[in-house]
Amino acid sequence: MGACANFYRNTERKLSEIAKRTFSVEKMLWIKEQSLFRTSVCHYVIQKTTYFRSITPCSSPHSSSKATQTLQPEKSPSRSSHPEPISPARRSLNSNI
Repeated sequence: MGACANFYRNTERKLSEIAKRTFSVEKMLWIKEQSLFRTSVCHYVIQKTTYFRSITPCSSPHSSSKATQTLQPEKSPSRSSHPEPISPARRSLNSNI
């Protein structure tokens, strides 16, 4: 598994532990949404930078090929080289961080 995915999985686990002791259910759901959003942006960056043969900013150079391999099964054939754009609602959520 790529370094990017491992980083976000570990971060989400830590956030979840802290949130259980600190936040309301609504706040925990918001944190979860932010974590998933960052992960999807990271995957989008990996796809784009791999397409242009450059190093991804969210994984180390030696693991970038592994990270793209883990993404292959998740892609649907109709959108293989064009990931979905970020919706305005998602973009506004991210600006509230």
